[in-house]
Parts: sequence; structure tokens; C-alpha cells
Amino acid sequence: MKKLADSQRDGFEVCQTEFWLPADPRYLDSRAKRDLAICTLFLEREMSIADIICVTDEDYGTVVRALLKRKAIVDRRQRPRQLRNGAERRQPDNDDI
Repeated sequence: MKKLADSQRDGFEVCQTEFWLPADPRYLDSRAKRDLAICTLFLEREMSIADIICVTDEDYGTVVRALLKRKAIVDRRQRPRQLRNGAERRQPDNDDI
């Protein structure tokens, strides 16, 4: 297995340095096999997400979701902040009063 030199690629933080295939992948469904192929291309072959899209004929969202699901990259979406005491932060317009 290759070790990644840098921990960020294509705008995502890479959180795995190695990727292990299951012992017998032939019993996996087609979606799981596709996810494994995407992760292998990204981590082992060090292909960019754009190149993986071209090779697999998948869209950007599908490739990123596969990498997120297999924990190859860190989700960069921020979680919504919790409101204090459940209070509504939006203020009504003056027209609504």
C-alpha cells in the first residue's frame, strides 16, 4: 500500500493512508464494488476526483459520497450550530409586525 505524501487533495482532507480490499469482494453488490473501485483509484492510484469521474462515468456527488462513506476523505460540510435554549435567531421583518 502506498503512503500519501500530503494530507489534502482536490480540496478534501484525506483521512486514510492505506486502503484495504475485502478478502473476497466478489460477493459484494455492484454499488459496494463501485465504491471500492473509486476508493482504490483515489487512494492507491492517487487519481484526482475529476479523473475518477471520467474513468467511472459517475458524477461528482457519487464519487465524493463513495469516498466519504468509506472514510477516505473528511466531510468538509459544517454542522449547523445549536441554538441557545432553542431560541429562534431570525428576526421578523418590520412588515410582519
